[in-house]
Amino acid sequence: MSQKHKMKSSVINVVKYNKNGSYRTQNDRLKSLLHTTETLHQLGYKMDSLQQMKQKHLYALVKYWQETNISQASMKNRMSHLRWLLDKWHKADMVPSNDALGIPKRVYINDKNRAWQLTQLHKANMTNALMWHSLQAQQLFGLRVEESLKIKPYVADKGDCLYLVGSWTKGGRDRYIPIHSKAQRQWLDEAKLLVSHRNASLIPDDARYITYRNRFEKACERAAIRNKHGLRYYYAQQRYKELTGWDCSLLGGPTRNAMNTEQKATDEAARAHLSAAMGHRRISILTTYIGR
Repeated sequence: MSQKHKMKSSVINVVKYNKNGSYRTQNDRLKSLLHTTETLHQLGYKMDSLQQMKQKHLYALVKYWQETNISQASMKNRMSHLRWLLDKWHKADMVPSNDALGIPKRVYINDKNRAWQLTQLHKANMTNALMWHSLQAQQLFGLRVEESLKIKPYVADKGDCLYLVGSWTKGGRDRYIPIHSKAQRQWLDEAKLLVSHRNASLIPDDARYITYRNRFEKACERAAIRNKHGLRYYYAQQRYKELTGWDCSLLGGPTRNAMNTEQKATDEAARAHLSAAMGHRRISILTTYIGR
């Protein structure tokens, strides 16, 4: 076996026996780490295992990524995957901070509004009732795609809020989303009628998540439904207006610099509420959805 294949095997074996995160997270992690292995080999570093990595290899990777114009977000994601891998070998402490490696902080600023909402035409094109309900959940509750498929309507219904179990969510964290509209309540009541039993999700009983996710993505393509994340943008912007009384800056509302003290306090409270409802740990990420 060549050294490159040995390096790849060292990655595959660790990922295979450590199933942290969703299927998509595991798949993204494996692809990222195998790509990193290819890069190291390309740079002339010959190792039998990535367990032999040293700080010089990390600095060499970052330098290469910067020279090839890899985005800040991609560099941070790749380094996060490397930290995860080295932690399995009890070597996480040898990884310098992103600042020390020269990876700049992300700036969550977005001047382009990607929000959109579902129409009757989209409903006509998407004939599968379960899939249509998942799309509606993304717009009405700001769910991610995975959450909108894995959600179990009976389990999630807590009366005045929607409860998301950690196994359905990004990062494995439970969260609650207030039910504040008739449309949300109607969606939940209808979702219960679609599932076969009280512990069922919006994934058919005879399908595995990853298989059904692929079917869902293809069905959305056929229905000309793209940029599904835009439904989450729509939720954030509508909810922000309900909480503050004015449009977010991406829709022409005031930026924080133009707000008075009282408005800033309202804005901060709305952003904190939205951050929790949408499953983000950092409030700063909301600038992507609603602006500054």
